[in-house]
Amino acid sequence: MRRIMVEELKQKLDNKEPLQLVDIRDKDEFDEARIEGSINIPRKEVKERFHELDKNVPVVIICRFGTKSSGTVRLLTDNGFERDKVFTLDGGIYEWACEIDTSLPAHLL
Repeated sequence: MRRIMVEELKQKLDNKEPLQLVDIRDKDEFDEARIEGSINIPRKEVKERFHELDKNVPVVIICRFGTKSSGTVRLLTDNGFERDKVFTLDGGIYEWACEIDTSLPAHLL
């Protein structure tokens, strides 16, 4: 499974590289704190909704700590997404809040 560090993701976003940011946390968690430009597909819905994603554009899977995204990565690669185009955000939204966007809610820190 490929991981992307928060600093690398920030750089890619700043450079406006094409990416699909998929936050697999529950909707209430997503509504409370998210990375700008991300879409919410809760983990329990990924199997039914992965077809909404473009297989030609790299995908970054986001969860709270970066530990629950491996199943989603596996589901995508098992369904035709190239392994080198599917990433998990190392440290998840927690690491993003600590290192990149400290304006996110304090309970994430």
